[in-house]
Amino acid sequence: MTFDALADTLRDMYVTGKGRREATVALALFGIRYASEIRAVEAGAVASAVDNLLQNAHISASHEVSIRLGMQLAAYVEYRGDAYAK
Repeated sequence: MTFDALADTLRDMYVTGKGRREATVALALFGIRYASEIRAVEAGAVASAVDNLLQNAHISASHEVSIRLGMQLAAYVEYRGDAYAK
């Protein structure tokens, strides 16, 4: 998945989650679902890919913690649904 596609997906999941009053959950699920793609982007980047994704998705940088939490949980959980993704 391209960086722009990741940012678009992040934005979509955030907006859907915010509408359900579950924005933090949606961001953590994004981190779980796309952890390997985010890490691949970070491997070739100078700056934090999560910061750049949040900036491109027009989401506050304070939400980085939720995405990073999801990325850490990805090794221990299985993503089973697309409740927040289009």
